[in-house]
Amino acid sequence: MGNKPSALAIRLLALPSALYCAHLGRLLGTRFLLLTHRGRKSGRLFQTPLEVVNYDKSTREASVISAWGESADWYRNLDAGGAVRVAIGGRQYQPTVRFLDPKEREALLRGFRRLHPLEARLAPYILGWKLMGTDSDLAELAARLRAVVIGPDQPS
Repeated sequence: MGNKPSALAIRLLALPSALYCAHLGRLLGTRFLLLTHRGRKSGRLFQTPLEVVNYDKSTREASVISAWGESADWYRNLDAGGAVRVAIGGRQYQPTVRFLDPKEREALLRGFRRLHPLEARLAPYILGWKLMGTDSDLAELAARLRAVVIGPDQPS
């Protein structure tokens, strides 16, 4: 995992960033969120747009995947307890974070493949993921990736 984002992936993530910067993040609905996190070393605040792989309307929990595994700064900052705020679907809240185990990550990838077949077919070209492969391919991918569920601190 440790690979850097492709130029295409960076361009695709520029749109949600631009919309959130223009205070138009609500236009993205629950498909993307903006995570504000505190740097584990610097203590500075950072904002990272993340694609939501699954969103539970009843709990307002969003599942996101770290495409570059444990090497992604936002992931390492969350692991160090740096979750500060989440903006999603026109709402903002102080988040809680739960890290998913390999079986949960595999189920998340299966659900994504079922709900977003076009994106799943494009994943090898954008992210280098083999989502449409065999069950063992999916299990191997789930073992390498990292994923978290981000939800509101206080249910409403």
